[in-house]
Amino acid sequence: MTNFLSELNDAANCIFKEQYEMPRFDFSNFFEHGKTRAERKNLMDEFKQCCIKNNKKVPREYWEFLVKLMSYRLADYRSKLTIDDIKVFFIGKNECGNDAICFFDSKNNYNEMGVGKCIDGLTKHDNIISDSKKDDVLKVLRNIAHIAVSKYKQKIIYPTTCAISGKTLYGVHELHIDHYNDDFSKVAYDWLYEVKYQVQKNKHKPVDIFNYLWDFIDEDKKYFNHKSLNMSFYKYHNTHTHLRVVDVQENLKRPKYKPNWDFLKINGYYKEKYAKEHESNK
Repeated sequence: MTNFLSELNDAANCIFKEQYEMPRFDFSNFFEHGKTRAERKNLMDEFKQCCIKNNKKVPREYWEFLVKLMSYRLADYRSKLTIDDIKVFFIGKNECGNDAICFFDSKNNYNEMGVGKCIDGLTKHDNIISDSKKDDVLKVLRNIAHIAVSKYKQKIIYPTTCAISGKTLYGVHELHIDHYNDDFSKVAYDWLYEVKYQVQKNKHKPVDIFNYLWDFIDEDKKYFNHKSLNMSFYKYHNTHTHLRVVDVQENLKRPKYKPNWDFLKINGYYKEKYAKEHESNK
């Protein structure tokens, strides 16, 4: 009787395997900048569940993707593995007894991928790139603003006075050209917000404005390669702030506007958060 039930179970499994056809997964955009952690995790959870239905086998066509994902586990030996180091990927059990994507390496060592850790590493990598692009875009905006600052400097007659304390200044080495009414950061933030709003309106989806504008920076990383963008910020800058002469030390000690640049990245609630940020900085 036992043998009969075992054979029946095996037959049922064979029928199930023949009936189940695992859907194809497109991971081509998985590493694309702007993908959220939640989006990546949800896709991997769906992939894992399909592999479970596929008799816990991970199709060979996805191994290269999984190895690339593991490469983001920095300071971990798994980040150094290549496709040639993998003997097989499959669904096994993690330390908590839950289903997980596991593998045997070419030396028959058993381990789990740790998909959550891999995605965390990828997210950190994205944040580093995002911050670098943000810095490049803000540098371009400062270069554009510096055109107006240079023109202002040429009109200074020495000795002059500090606009904050009235201190007499005798040379260019004693002063800074300060933005007032609206600090440079406030002007840059507001202009970027307006550009983000227009781009999203045209594209009908959220965008990271730093990532978007970074593609328009010239090879020297000094200006945008579209004259219209340079002129747009130049005019916006000149109409939304003023310049004044101030003592170097007084300018460094003066409190400055500090926006939360993250609100300009991909964020479905950026309008609401921007409004709160704007109110708190008045």
